[in-house]
Amino acid sequence: MKRKILKAAAAVIALFLTGILLFFANAFMGNPVSRALAKRTAEKHLEEKYAGTDYEIESVGYDFKATRYYAHIISPASPDSSFTLYLGMNGKLITDTYADYVLSGLNTALRLDREYRAAADYVFDSPGFPFECEISYGDLEFTSMEYAANPDVKPYALITEELIRDGEYDIGALGAQAGKIVIYVNDTDLSAENAAKIMIKIRNLMDSAGVGFKEMDFMLWPPKPLEGSRTDEGIYILGFPYEDIYEEGMTDRVIKAWEETQAYFREQDEKYKESFPGKTGN
Repeated sequence: MKRKILKAAAAVIALFLTGILLFFANAFMGNPVSRALAKRTAEKHLEEKYAGTDYEIESVGYDFKATRYYAHIISPASPDSSFTLYLGMNGKLITDTYADYVLSGLNTALRLDREYRAAADYVFDSPGFPFECEISYGDLEFTSMEYAANPDVKPYALITEELIRDGEYDIGALGAQAGKIVIYVNDTDLSAENAAKIMIKIRNLMDSAGVGFKEMDFMLWPPKPLEGSRTDEGIYILGFPYEDIYEEGMTDRVIKAWEETQAYFREQDEKYKESFPGKTGN
C-alpha cells in the first residue's frame, strides 16, 4: 500500500514538473499550435493583401518579451522590400509593418547607411590609418518628411520618402551631401594645433578613398587608462563642417569650435538642471 502511494505521489510530482517545464517552454519559445496558427495567418494575409507580388515568408519566430509571434517577409527581387507581420498567440494579425519600413523608405535608408558605414570603416580599419581611435564610424543623416522641420534634425538630412527603393546611389557623393564622421582619437598631445593636423589628415584620407562627409564630430583625448576613470582633458568638437577643414587658419577654427561646443554643453546642462533640480546633466 505504501509503495502504491509513493508511486502515485511520484507520478503527481512528475506531472507537476512537466507542467512547469511546459509553462516555461511556452512562455519563452511559444508552442507548435500557436506557431502554426501564426504562419497560416501570415500566409493568408500575403495572399489577400499582396496578391501578385513575390513576397514570401522567410521565417516565423516567437518574441517572448512581447508574447507574440512574428513572420519576416522578404521579396527575392527587392532587397529594400522586407517587412514583418506580428501575430498573437491565437494567430490573429496584430501589426503589418509594410508601410513603416517599405513605403516610408526606411529600409532603403538603413541599407544606404550600412553601405556608407562600411565605406568609412574601410578607411578607419585600414592598416595604414595613422591614428589610434577609440571610436570611429560614419553615418548618413536621414529624417522622415514629417520631422524634417524639427529644430533637432540636421538641415541636410535626406528625406526617407524621397529615396528610390532598391536604387543604386553613389555612396561617396551621398556622404558629401548628408554624411557625418564621428571619431575619437587617443593621443598624448591634446593641443588645438595637433587636433587641427589630425582633422586635416582624416579629411585627406577620406577624400583619397572617395568617401565624402558633410561634417565631423571629433574628440582628441588621452589614451584610455588601464584602471580608473579618464580625466576631463581633451578637445571635443560637434558638427565641424567639411568645408572648414583646410590648413590656413585651421587651429583658430578648431579653438572656436571647441569653445562653441563647450558653451553648448553648458547650455544643455543648465536646461537639465532646470528640469531636474539638484542633479547635473554630465
